Amino acid sequence: MATRNKFEINGIIDTSNNVFDNIELLAISSGCFVTWDPSEGHWAVIVNEAGTSLFSFTDSNILGPITVGGSGINDLYNTVEIEYPHKDLRDAVDYITLSIDAADRYTNELDNTLQLKLNTINDPVQAQIIATQELKQNRVDKIIEFKTDFTANGLKAGDLIDVTNTALGFSSKVFRIIQIVEEDTDEGAIVYSITAL
Repeated sequence: MATRNKFEINGIIDTSNNVFDNIELLAISSGCFVTWDPSEGHWAVIVNEAGTSLFSFTDSNILGPITVGGSGINDLYNTVEIEYPHKDLRDAVDYITLSIDAADRYTNELDNTLQLKLNTINDPVQAQIIATQELKQNRVDKIIEFKTDFTANGLKAGDLIDVTNTALGFSSKVFRIIQIVEEDTDEGAIVYSITAL
């Protein structure tokens, strides 16, 4: 069975930049996140794509309060403009601008443009996919934080989980773990602090 690359990096990396900044640039250009995985002791790449939940959380395995946060209405982007070298124009600079329809915006939402400059891609289709992904990801930036018991052992950053909580109106709402930290309680038990997007 043949495979086909979803994204291709084709551009210049400035080696005078900080190494992690270059890694972040490559990750954005290929639709990924880079995160620290403390259980493995190294950096991990998380592909930003849909999937199915690996673990369910309810009041039975969530310990203590749940904190939910996100961007305020004035911090949401509703337009994205991406600057990239277009391969069909001999790598001359080209732009793609995408906007959220007015009907899909919140009441009184101000215009707010996310500007991306990606010199590591030169394919207009890939540029449009990245722009769309970044714009949509920004609009679902609900972050949840909670602690759980030892049953979360084995979960790692990047895994998809679902949370059910009546008070918050969540019914198997899917989140992606962006950080999971193992902690020891004073009583000697192991708990996991989870931050998910």
